[in-house]
Amino acid sequence: QDILLHSPSSISLGSVTAGDHVDLISCGAVTGCGTAVHVTATSVTAKGGLVVLNTSVDRLCLCGSTGSIVIKESNGITLGDMFAFGQVQVEATAGDIVLDGAINAGVQACLTAKAGAITDDCDTCVDVFGQSVKLSSRDGVGTLAHPIHVEACGLVLEATGLNKSIYVNDLTGIGVL
Repeated sequence: QDILLHSPSSISLGSVTAGDHVDLISCGAVTGCGTAVHVTATSVTAKGGLVVLNTSVDRLCLCGSTGSIVIKESNGITLGDMFAFGQVQVEATAGDIVLDGAINAGVQACLTAKAGAITDDCDTCVDVFGQSVKLSSRDGVGTLAHPIHVEACGLVLEATGLNKSIYVNDLTGIGVL
């Protein structure tokens, strides 16, 4: 059960539920109304000038083309490729954020796992690009065997849980945290 919604203007969602995939493509913004979950599905692909959604999905691939991407996920989530000229901001309120694609932000990439970890899908490619990158989680960032690979001019890393570790491979060599 898939839902495909393509619009030459903006898309504003109340609540959409699909058994499998939701595809949202707009020449304008893709946004949700209110604070409830806007999209519930196994996976979501969205493209718009600005993408702002509350989700309950397993996997997410987004392109905010000329704008930013702001996602509030009610569970843990696997992130595929994400691109925005502005900011990429993803918050998972319960569970892990697993990076399975490149997160590319023209300005800032901010990933927050409030009740989990931020982990890599075990590849050696760059996971997060941005002028600045902030990775924050309760249960750690990356692992010794699979660090998070970043390219950024500014980097903020945070693990708020007791005795949690941060493993990041800084490919730009900024050396300032």
